[in-house]
Amino acid sequence: MDSSGTGRWDGYQKKTTVEDCLVLSASQLRRRGILRGNAELGGNCYLRRPLYGRYDLRILYWIDTRAGRTGVLCLRYSHPESGRCYKYNIRLATSIPNFGGLRWWFICPLVKNGAICGRRASKLYMPPHSVFFGCRRCYDLTYESCQSQHIWRRMRRSWWRKG
Repeated sequence: MDSSGTGRWDGYQKKTTVEDCLVLSASQLRRRGILRGNAELGGNCYLRRPLYGRYDLRILYWIDTRAGRTGVLCLRYSHPESGRCYKYNIRLATSIPNFGGLRWWFICPLVKNGAICGRRASKLYMPPHSVFFGCRRCYDLTYESCQSQHIWRRMRRSWWRKG
């Protein structure tokens, strides 16, 4: 154990991982036929945390992509922990891949340091104890595999110092 008593090496604090979050994926919405060009439709979908496999959030959505290569996704849901209802819009954008077609992106709606992030993201995340969807950078998320490698690297470094 390190001197700070945290139980981690060199005071290392574990970050929240994307595996712990609810994920809103543009590619999954496209595969389900929800996200497509020149459309206006609504419905509901269920999101789950990838690691746990249970459904955690029911979202009512409305998508308007009649503008062609841009659009808006309106979300409405009741947060599972607080029970409060949230309704907000997420802007949509597209890009044209080299192989043709359209790739849809979310524009991150979170506000950081008084300004909208505006980053283009294929997935938006809602970490535990959060109420809005945002990009990985805004929430400072990492992947579980990166974190476990980081711990082993720190352990090896501390073993070499002792020897």
